[in-house]
Amino acid sequence: MAVEVKPSPLAVPGRYPIKVKASSEKATAEVELTVVLTGTYKLEVGTASGLLSLNALRGKPANMSFYVKNSGTATQNNIHFLSFKPENWKIEFTPDKIDTLAADEVKQIEMTITPSSQALVGDYSVSISVQGEKAQKDLELRVTVRAATLWAWVGIGLIVLVVAGMVVMFMKMGRR
Repeated sequence: MAVEVKPSPLAVPGRYPIKVKASSEKATAEVELTVVLTGTYKLEVGTASGLLSLNALRGKPANMSFYVKNSGTATQNNIHFLSFKPENWKIEFTPDKIDTLAADEVKQIEMTITPSSQALVGDYSVSISVQGEKAQKDLELRVTVRAATLWAWVGIGLIVLVVAGMVVMFMKMGRR
């Protein structure tokens, strides 16, 4: 004999007793079984604006916020974060883990990304993996690394000085 139980999609996780009764012409038997509903495990990860890109300067920290939502029906425990980043980059999370996240609960995480001081100017891919006990979700980010604008202004200043010096020199030499 097989017993199949289909709970309602709105059923709350917990223990539910059910009575199973079998009977025939010669005998009747009854047993009490317990069905344990654990719920579903699902995480959602994203940013409030939906933007998955970030601008950063070489060697300087850049901040970004993202949310973690438990969209399942069971509580998620021990959620931690992993990052897959280019070599010599630093990524820090605040808080660095979530102990418990109830169903439909949302937590905001602050992430600090520090590109290497030797990073070339351009776009880089950074992956964040949010891992709970029974669910996992990944977030793919694009980080655009730029050089500090101070050096651009220093370069422009040097060019202006050289051009001005040449103009003055040609004006003096042109009079002779």
